[in-house]
Amino acid sequence: MGEWERGFDSSVPWRDASLETWGAIEWFGFRSVRSGAVVGVEGWMFATEEFEARPDEADELALELAFIERVAEVLAARGAALVVAVVPTKARACQDKLGRYRVPAPRRYEAFRAALLARGVTAPDLVEALRTEGCETTFLRTDTHWSPRGAAIVARAIGDAVDLPLPPVRFATEPGPAAPYEGDLLRHLPLGRLQSLGPAPDQVVSETTTRVETGAADLRGSSSSPAVTLVGTSNSFEGNWNFSGALKQALQSEVLNVAEGGGSPFAPMLGYLDGAEIDELPPKLVIWEIPELQLTASYELSLPAS
Repeated sequence: MGEWERGFDSSVPWRDASLETWGAIEWFGFRSVRSGAVVGVEGWMFATEEFEARPDEADELALELAFIERVAEVLAARGAALVVAVVPTKARACQDKLGRYRVPAPRRYEAFRAALLARGVTAPDLVEALRTEGCETTFLRTDTHWSPRGAAIVARAIGDAVDLPLPPVRFATEPGPAAPYEGDLLRHLPLGRLQSLGPAPDQVVSETTTRVETGAADLRGSSSSPAVTLVGTSNSFEGNWNFSGALKQALQSEVLNVAEGGGSPFAPMLGYLDGAEIDELPPKLVIWEIPELQLTASYELSLPAS
């Protein structure tokens, strides 16, 4: 199919209609999509990357564990604790939606988390937390990301794992109206004008977290000064999921969000350690959101300086 598709010149007037038609045949005839995604049961879509295992994966994971351990040491020297939130792949958390597909390296998440705990790094079991709630509310059917509800479940698990005296600030979260959301995996199903005949968009209930003013100052002398910093990826960076708001709610403390979307989960941490914010707003707690999917990518990592 790929060679056939590339054989079309973009100037051919019937090219788009042909590709749309073929996409419809793939979907309606075989419930399949283009390279980059697979379809499980009930129209649940998953990124192909979730089912790929790298031959040098063990070496990559060892390097990343050393990197995380070094970050924990650097933060501890500054008087800050580290919590690593390893977000399981959608496929791992939603195995009842996979159909004929199987998750590679079935013990990878547990082994990596155990290695973090052995190094003294707090890492709550997010697989168990998300599975208990169920995929229908914690992940999006047509997207690689979690839902606002999934982000809130993870934030609650982190809150349960944290035992630190944080400056108290009251927060409340309110749900908004449900709105259609076309997930990033739908790009692998180019139906074009026939898109309305394909998988229905997800319905996302947006959430908004706001501070409840009490007039009381916190232990730092100013209740607006965050004692918690969130470092992470698009799960934390994008406002669609309200993860930083959910953390404020779970911890009842102000959170500084320095997450970055669209790249390595390690680059934002290096940027934070090298930046001015860590000195201007010294944290008591740093929460580092790392997707399991990105643990097996190939990154060139150098250990942070003291």
